[in-house]
Amino acid sequence: MCFTRWPLPRFCYSDRVQACWKSAQWWFSGIPLAVLFSEAHFHLINFIGKKIRVASEVSIAIGLKNITLHHCRSENEKEKFDFVVSRAVMPLNDLVKMVQKNITTKQINALPNGLICLKGKQLEHEILPFRKDVSVYDLSDYFTETFFETKKKESICRYTVK
Repeated sequence: MCFTRWPLPRFCYSDRVQACWKSAQWWFSGIPLAVLFSEAHFHLINFIGKKIRVASEVSIAIGLKNITLHHCRSENEKEKFDFVVSRAVMPLNDLVKMVQKNITTKQINALPNGLICLKGKQLEHEILPFRKDVSVYDLSDYFTETFFETKKKESICRYTVK
């Protein structure tokens, strides 16, 4: 993967990142993020206890120290984070309403705090209410690997908290 042109944060030591799982395919996404960005702290949440137990066992087995896990629904999470990352399996408006309370307003990064999510087709309609607060990055512009050839309609959407 090519991170040299990657427009999103390279999470660093002081970052606190919440990974919201809302999909069967992406419930495990916080583990590779924690491996890739070992200086950041990742707080993984899911409302399915079995998934939390598996993530816990995996993180222990590979020695991850930068992860905490919480068995809860994202709407019930109370902690504050610099970034919330998610695979957005609901409309952006609903996702923002659910997680905005979890994003701290204290800025410590070059990139403003906010929500970073993978979105699929028809993103243009979803971002209309957030025009000034959203940046969209097409995956195919940053990744050339064969796997991403089928992901041409998927984008990373970054919502900045005001």
